[in-house]
Amino acid sequence: MKREVSIQELAKIKKAMKREKTLRLRKRYEVLYLYLLGMPGKEIVNLTGVTATTIYNIYGRYQNDGILGLMSKKIPGRPTRIKQEEQHMLKEVVRKKHPFTVGLSKEFYWNAGLVAKYIRREYGHIYSIRGVTGLLARMGFCYKHRVYVFVGTKKKN
Repeated sequence: MKREVSIQELAKIKKAMKREKTLRLRKRYEVLYLYLLGMPGKEIVNLTGVTATTIYNIYGRYQNDGILGLMSKKIPGRPTRIKQEEQHMLKEVVRKKHPFTVGLSKEFYWNAGLVAKYIRREYGHIYSIRGVTGLLARMGFCYKHRVYVFVGTKKKN
């Protein structure tokens, strides 16, 4: 059963599918293209490996928002436990003080483990090493030979 779609729109989807570099979006274009050509859902499932629900979700997004509706949306993720003011204070401590001056250890330079200990002691939040490295990266720090260095603010898109 062929769906109501113009030849120009099918060509547009096919062109987008061919030039797309990300596998996820290319597969969405392919599923939509096959569905609009009239291929039955079961055949699309067998050919592409997506579920029937995914096919209808892709088609629904296309109906609502056009071809741009197939683009991936940014997933916000879990909010940080440490507040903005606390992040600002933490940034100043890591930038201007050493772990031994705040009573953490005899170390001269900060590492993720020491930052996690400091956050737990000062703010009562438990962070993993990976969580701390992500937090520090979002705060504008980068890892340099066992030392966290502030590299400035990141531009938000």
